[in-house]
Amino acid sequence: MEPVVVMAAGQESIPLEERVGWIREHWADDPHIAVVGVVDDLPVDYESEVAWEGHVGLMRQALALGPHAPAVDAVFSSEPYGTELARRFDAAPVLLDVDRGTFAVSGTKVRADPVAHWTEIEPPVRAWLARRVVRDPADRGGPRLGRRRLRTRRPPPEP
Repeated sequence: MEPVVVMAAGQESIPLEERVGWIREHWADDPHIAVVGVVDDLPVDYESEVAWEGHVGLMRQALALGPHAPAVDAVFSSEPYGTELARRFDAAPVLLDVDRGTFAVSGTKVRADPVAHWTEIEPPVRAWLARRVVRDPADRGGPRLGRRRLRTRRPPPEP
């Protein structure tokens, strides 16, 4: 069983449970993948030994929640800190597309403008991000008036 740890801060706009669900759905056909999530509200400071120890400790706790707590063989990352993280697990670093040459997108870019990156977003994530408009069929104003109301009452896009 290969564990995949999903981490998110408690105040993030996309809840940890959603992220864990998306990864589980993506790997649903692979019985060798176990997805576990952990909230990480510790400060991010790549120069701080205390911060590193805290984050790695949370990752180790998450790994222990899985079906079994295997040794970490490799750390896959698209971020430069992946090498240091792998070292702390005595694992091989596998850095993928750090310069974003193959996939010119990042979580930061997607969160900033999901529509611009829509085709690069997995279907369960798109379903969560999609805005839905429901028109009350009892509205007696008719379809044209309804469309006009939608155009004038549409809230501004969220950041």
